[in-house]
Amino acid sequence: NIDSTAKSSAESRAFACCRSGELTEGATPECLTGLQGGHTANGEVCMSGLRSAKNAHDAIQDCWGLGGHVCTMMDMFQLCGAGLNPYEGANQGWYGDHGFASTSDANFDDEYATWNRNFCTGNNDGPGEHATLASYPYRCCGSAQNYRAQETIDK
Repeated sequence: NIDSTAKSSAESRAFACCRSGELTEGATPECLTGLQGGHTANGEVCMSGLRSAKNAHDAIQDCWGLGGHVCTMMDMFQLCGAGLNPYEGANQGWYGDHGFASTSDANFDDEYATWNRNFCTGNNDGPGEHATLASYPYRCCGSAQNYRAQETIDK
C-alpha cells in the first residue's frame, strides 16, 4: 500500500511541503466546470463527482481532460477535513499517488495506490495495483481558478 515500509526517524529523506493559500477577501472558489463536486473553503482542492470505473491510465487521461488530476490521498484528506466525504459511493477507488502492487516488479511508475473504504478515516489506503490490470472509480481534483498559493512560509 501507499504507506510502504516503516523507516527509522533517524534517516534523512526527501520531502515536500504542502502548499497553503487563500482567496481574496470575500471571494468564493471558482472551480473548473468538471470539478464542481465539492471543494475546500479556500479552493485549494476542487473535486469532480465520482467517475465510473476505469484503469488508472484512462482515469489520468479523463482528469487531464477536465483540467485536473486523479485525486491524491492528500487531496482526499483535505476534502475530508472540509467536512466532505470524497469516498462516498465507492468502497474502492484510485488515488493519483503511486503505490506498490503486491505483484510488483519494482516498476513503480505503472503502479497506483487505491482506497479501501467509502468514508473518511485515517487508514484508507488499499493495496497498490498495476495501472492497467484493475478498474476502479475515482475523483478528479484541481485548484480553483482564483486560488493563490502562498509563496513563502513564515517561520
